[in-house]
Amino acid sequence: MKARAVFYIVFIAFFSSAAMGQRYLDDDTDDYNYGQPPKVSEKKVFYGGSIALTFSQPVFFSVAPVVGYQVTRIYNVGIGIPYIYTNNFGQKSNLLGFRYFNQLLFFRGAMLHLEYEAMNYPRVWTDGTAGIKSRSFEHSVNAGLGYRQYLTARQSVWVDLYLLYNAKWRSGVSIYSSPFILRTMIAFK
Repeated sequence: MKARAVFYIVFIAFFSSAAMGQRYLDDDTDDYNYGQPPKVSEKKVFYGGSIALTFSQPVFFSVAPVVGYQVTRIYNVGIGIPYIYTNNFGQKSNLLGFRYFNQLLFFRGAMLHLEYEAMNYPRVWTDGTAGIKSRSFEHSVNAGLGYRQYLTARQSVWVDLYLLYNAKWRSGVSIYSSPFILRTMIAFK
């Protein structure tokens, strides 16, 4: 009886440790391409963005898809195309822009975030003498801190939260009401 119990204990201990030594399929190599480097599109590219919607006055809708590339484990770059629609008591506006960002993760999800943004907007927002059809670009340099929370064990889905400061913001001239930006983004790879 004791020999059988010892056999089961050794058997379970051996196979449980062997199971822990197995690797995930999304490691740097897979079973079919062993020894070959991973494809760029499989391991390094991530997609995501954010959506915002309010129904009060002004009515506000924003969507900002992003595509990024993980250069190293701690450094990411990417681009985004933010779109904003507003309706403030019948005054409707569409804003479309371009965003380029850099992220440096430095401690347990904490990161530095730096981005350049150019938004096309109606000039009447900042210049009351401009015509209704006249449009212009506002260029912003946003820098600040962020935090990344992974939602999966393999770190393939995450949520980012940023607190940014617009270094080019000027009161009364900017399309934004404050130099501080609070933004969230969900992404996956």
